[in-house]
Amino acid sequence: MNLDGHRLVCTLSIGVTLYLGNVVASEVLLRRAELAMNESKNSGRDRLYFS
Repeated sequence: MNLDGHRLVCTLSIGVTLYLGNVVASEVLLRRAELAMNESKNSGRDRLYFS
């Protein structure tokens, strides 16, 4: 995509954690998702990582 004559490139890194119905605090789920996202970024851009 070009924007005002400049090439615009977007990348996406996603971290996913699964909730299996166990009683888990929302803070724990958010932390797991954040760790998964960081792992996705560390392994190269444009990645999807499950935790």
